[in-house]
Amino acid sequence: MSPIYDMHSNVWEWCADYEYDDYQGAPLDGSVWVDDGNEEYRILRGGSWGHPANLCRSTFRFSGAATTKDKQIGFRIVCSLI
Repeated sequence: MSPIYDMHSNVWEWCADYEYDDYQGAPLDGSVWVDDGNEEYRILRGGSWGHPANLCRSTFRFSGAATTKDKQIGFRIVCSLI
C-alpha cells in the first residue's frame, strides 16, 4: 500500500473521484473511485482561503461540476522527499 499524504493548502483540491451519495463500496486502498458514480461531478476537498477555518481540513469534502472554474479551486502537487 502506498503512503497517504495529508496536506492543507489555499485552494479546494480537485479529486479524480466521481460524486457518490455515500461511501458504500468505496475502495479501501486509497485508489480513485470512478465506478458507477456521477461522472459529471468530482470531489473537492480541503477548503480554501475564502472559507472558514473549520472547512480547511482534508476530511471536509463536497462535489462540483467537473467543468467548474474558480480561483478557489485547484490542484495540489505532491512528491516524495525520499
